[in-house]
Amino acid sequence: MKRSRRFLVTALLIGFCFALALPAFSQSSSYQACLSGYGYCNHSALTSAEAVEVETAEYERNLSACTSGYGYCNHAKLNPSDRPAVETAEYQRNLSACTSGYGYCNHAKLNPSDAAEVTSGESSRVQTGQSRGITAVIGIAENGSYYGELNANGVPKTVHVNGYYRRDGTYVRGHYRSAPGTNPPRSHR
Repeated sequence: MKRSRRFLVTALLIGFCFALALPAFSQSSSYQACLSGYGYCNHSALTSAEAVEVETAEYERNLSACTSGYGYCNHAKLNPSDRPAVETAEYQRNLSACTSGYGYCNHAKLNPSDAAEVTSGESSRVQTGQSRGITAVIGIAENGSYYGELNANGVPKTVHVNGYYRRDGTYVRGHYRSAPGTNPPRSHR
C-alpha cells in the first residue's frame, strides 16, 4: 500500500514538473521549427529577437528555393535586388531542361536564339531515338517518366503533372500519368 502511494506521489510530481517545463519546451521547439523550416512554426510564441532571426531564415530559405529550383519559391517575398539572379537561374534551369530533354521544358520562356537551338536538339534526339528503334521522347518529367510511357496496366501516360507539395509538406516530383478514366477497373476478388 505504501509503495503504490509513493509511486502515485512520484508520478504526480513528475507530471507537475513536466507541466511546468512544457511551455518553455514548446516555445523552444517552436523557435527551432520556425528557424529550420521543419515542423509547425508558431510565430506568436517567438520573442522579438527570435522573430527577427526567423524572418531572416525564412527569407534565405525562400531565396535558396528560388535560385536552386528545389522547394517552393514565393516570388512575392523576394527583394527587388534578388529578382535578376532568380530570373537568370530559372531561365538557365528551363534552358537545361529543354536542351537535355530531362525535366519540364517551357518553350514560351526561351529567347529566340535558344529556341532555335532547342528545336534542332529535340529533332536530333528524336532521330537518334528512331534510328535505335526507340519511340521519340520529347519531354521527360522530374521523376523520369515520359510522355507515352506505358503504366502497369499498359495504358500510355499522356498527362503531365507539375511537381507540388502535399499538405504534410512532402514534395511530389513532376510526372506523367495516364488520362483519368483510361485505366481498366480493378477486379474485386
